Amino acid sequence: MDPKSFSGFTLVEIFIVIGLMAILVSLSAPLYTSLQTAQPLRSSRDELVFNLRLAQEQSRSGQSASNFGIFLTADGYTMYRGASYATRLAPEDRLFYFLDGIQSSGITEVNFATTTGLPAAEGSIVLRHVITGLTEIITVDRGGLIY
Repeated sequence: MDPKSFSGFTLVEIFIVIGLMAILVSLSAPLYTSLQTAQPLRSSRDELVFNLRLAQEQSRSGQSASNFGIFLTADGYTMYRGASYATRLAPEDRLFYFLDGIQSSGITEVNFATTTGLPAAEGSIVLRHVITGLTEIITVDRGGLIY
């Protein structure tokens, strides 16, 4: 067999490929980390928006002929039935907690009127990731839009 007829990769070519792969991995690691830390914030925001819209829809549909609302604390929120959090039917409360490292500020109560689904007050809810400082803002406007 002729030694010149062997085909394959040289050691130099293999080291070049390994070096390129190492550079790609080192460049992509920070991006992956930032995506991982932003995900809990987006998940908490999406869940809160969903539950705000659910409370609004329950009020609008006239379910139990009652208002429904959301009362927020720093680490979570309560979906309740009643004209306000203070006068709610406590046994029907549904408690939700934000994922670790997520805190809320801004308006603390959103109550939706029966049949119209309009909020009693308008304002913004700010969700903040305490480690990264990233924020998401949820706005409830006078016309009942939640975005």
